Amino acid sequence: MEPNSVVQWGRRRLLCLRALAEQRALVLWLASWLLHTGGCARQDPKEKPSLPPAAGESAGAPSAPVSVEVADNGLTIAWSATFEDGATNAAGAWRVARARLSVKDAATGAAQVGLRPRVWLSARKEGGTALAHEACRNLVASFAGGLLSAQPASVLDGYLVLALNEDPSLSIIEPRVALARTKLQSLVALPGQAADWAAAPQGTSVFVTIPERDLVAEVDVLRGRVRGSQDVGDHPTRIVPRGDARSFWVGNDGDGTVSVIDGDARAKRKTLGSGAGHQEIVFLAGGRRAWVSASDSETMKVFDAEHGELLAEVNVGRGVVALAGSDEAAMILAARDNGELVVIDEASRAVTRRIPVARGGASVAFAPGGRFAWLAQREAGAVHVFDASQGKIVQTTRRLSRPDHVSFTRNFVYVRELGSSHLSMFGLAGDPANEPPKLVQVAMGQAAPDGDFAPSFAAPMAPLPEGGGMLVAHPVDRTLYGYAEGMMAPIATHPAYGRSPRAVRIVDRSLHEIEPGVYEAPFRMDGGGVHDVAVQIDGPRKVTACLEWSLPDGDSRPGEDAFGIEPLFDPGEKLVAGQTTTLRFRLREPIAPRALTALFTQDPTGYVWRGVPKAEGDSVYAITVKPSTPGRYRLVVRPNQKAGPLMRRATWTLGVRAGDSEVLPASEGGKGGRK
Repeated sequence: MEPNSVVQWGRRRLLCLRALAEQRALVLWLASWLLHTGGCARQDPKEKPSLPPAAGESAGAPSAPVSVEVADNGLTIAWSATFEDGATNAAGAWRVARARLSVKDAATGAAQVGLRPRVWLSARKEGGTALAHEACRNLVASFAGGLLSAQPASVLDGYLVLALNEDPSLSIIEPRVALARTKLQSLVALPGQAADWAAAPQGTSVFVTIPERDLVAEVDVLRGRVRGSQDVGDHPTRIVPRGDARSFWVGNDGDGTVSVIDGDARAKRKTLGSGAGHQEIVFLAGGRRAWVSASDSETMKVFDAEHGELLAEVNVGRGVVALAGSDEAAMILAARDNGELVVIDEASRAVTRRIPVARGGASVAFAPGGRFAWLAQREAGAVHVFDASQGKIVQTTRRLSRPDHVSFTRNFVYVRELGSSHLSMFGLAGDPANEPPKLVQVAMGQAAPDGDFAPSFAAPMAPLPEGGGMLVAHPVDRTLYGYAEGMMAPIATHPAYGRSPRAVRIVDRSLHEIEPGVYEAPFRMDGGGVHDVAVQIDGPRKVTACLEWSLPDGDSRPGEDAFGIEPLFDPGEKLVAGQTTTLRFRLREPIAPRALTALFTQDPTGYVWRGVPKAEGDSVYAITVKPSTPGRYRLVVRPNQKAGPLMRRATWTLGVRAGDSEVLPASEGGKGGRK
């Protein structure tokens, strides 16, 4: 570029920035123009918009905790919660908080350690009074039993289920004990189809790779939305947390690099050269060293995981499709698609053995204890058991139908078979080095899970946190199946609400002891007012107690106007089932035509309308829906990806009452029907 051109370009850029600083309205108009035309500055066609923070995330320091306490059965229980943001989340006025429960001996003040407290928050009805002990016990019993008629406002117990779907979405499901029912808590729209994911500490967020957009998106589990995104390399697939998940390593298959993301700062820290082709990553030595393979490279690279320094290169050969590492055995296993299992000594960083196996894709993982590794080979229909102490395969089970993934509980190995409607289980109680593990097959759905789905590197199975069970994603059946060991059929079937789940993950939301007698967990809640905090503690001294906790109503709900969309309908007026209704709203911020999307769906499942709102002029948009049955519905309006930086989504909860007709329509301009 010529010097004069540089000067002229800089002047144009300065004028644009000055104009942007003068008027907020002009900021919005120019930002939209810049996104769609390139504006003053040149824009890389691959550049992605950064996603905005949630409302309130930048609102300042956390609020001061509000503390209450109660004494029961010789114990003093103190409850407090500190809100982490100064305003509500854009999706439904939820606030995120951190709960703190302190349990001490009432007489001595000694901290009570090793407990598993369960807590439920329930909004008290207007005019209600504090709960007597018997009423408190009944309330706790209804919450603990998972009764559908008794739904708490917030729960600090159990777990959430996350499903990574075939379409660009992530489902957050809250399992229910009673009647094996589930509740779809949130459906998160992703900026593209996902390939892999990894959880942040405490499971409050998950990081998802989006290959088609060259980015990693962060999904806030508590708020149920995409919190932000980070540009990485070309075509990111694998993402692996290091140690305590303070950093995440992302394999960029398109440019032969690995991006290291700081888990605390949510920013890319460095980029490392790893080699061409598909990347696989494992950490050893307590997370201090990272081993990275590249399918089109002859060598595997070893990095100092803390500083990113290249320590060594090990010649393993091309075509590595799977990696597994064991700190106990100080060993790495690399499965190659040419029919070879490569054994690498971690200390000497040298190949010690090459074991012939069948050609084709494979999955390999070490069982708990780090001695035995299980290798599943799809095309060969075989599962091998490798003994690290002997450095060889000691058992092989054949005639399986395209086994593609292995996962472990304390007592069993679970093997998913793509070509079978059964789930295979092998016992871990015996010694595989001396006797073949016993194979048990249990029913899994109506069809084999193999289908025309995009490649996924995320695990389709997740062990249940209480142990003794597994949750399995079945994309063809559009269902999540729950298994308990010893049962020959699923103990629970969780519908995926019309979507095809390719991977599943479990997030523990219970209280954990952070110091003697002090238990903490993040949670979310809606609205203010008086709440009953129901506490149950099982142990030598059982406790069931209810504390009264008050919050100002105005402290937690700023209203829908904060989202730049004004509803032209009355959210409190109920719609009529079977009757066509037009819902209109006005945008306070300019946006390009067809840059909005809307979702109108029954909660938790049922009628769904999805489409583009119709522009009626003067910034007014409308959708026409025909809800099929009475119940609670949710309307979500949000910009599409290009408009993302300008606005956040707006959410309304609407009621639908019974009408003369409750016939389910096939389509109403969007996508009708049951999901």
